[in-house]
Amino acid sequence: MGETGKRERGGDCAPEGATELAEATDERLLALVEEGDVEAFDTLYDRHAAFVNGVCFHFLGSSDESEEILQEIFLGIWEGRLRFEPRGARVTTWLFLIAKNRCLDRLRSSRRRIPHVPVTGDLVAPDGPDPAADAESGERRSRVLRALAALPADQRKAIETCFFRSTNHRDAAKMLGWPLGTLKSRVRLGMAKLAAALAADEEFQD
Repeated sequence: MGETGKRERGGDCAPEGATELAEATDERLLALVEEGDVEAFDTLYDRHAAFVNGVCFHFLGSSDESEEILQEIFLGIWEGRLRFEPRGARVTTWLFLIAKNRCLDRLRSSRRRIPHVPVTGDLVAPDGPDPAADAESGERRSRVLRALAALPADQRKAIETCFFRSTNHRDAAKMLGWPLGTLKSRVRLGMAKLAAALAADEEFQD
């Protein structure tokens, strides 16, 4: 692939500094994530994870299910399965609609009552349970968990604490008793290995 082609995740794209990332727009962060920039992904996650988790909890009323959908959404962003297409909408609106759709799918598949929640924007969701989609989602989750289990223990613990428990990096570092830089390094290495393992699994690809 030539220099104009898309870079592989974890490739030689130069990450921006922490200050630049903190001040970057959401659109810029998403563009960097598409190039495999883990620091940009970390920044995007820290910026919006609490919001997405809150949306999910508002619909589901379950911390465990909310965190599960949160991790699915951000893993989808990292893998490139969820792409933001700017058409006048903000990134927060895009994230809200993704979270809302996932929650409604979960409620329908389990035949639970769908709460009335005032929202803005158009919602595209199936009219009823979709067994095929549920099976695909369950299989994808199983593959992610298997790939995660194969990581070195410190990298697995870093990813689980940051992304599966909706904990920001600073709090996760304190919780694990690691320097912040060590935590970020282990998350970066673990995410790169996780993405590579999933990419190598042909059945996992769409």
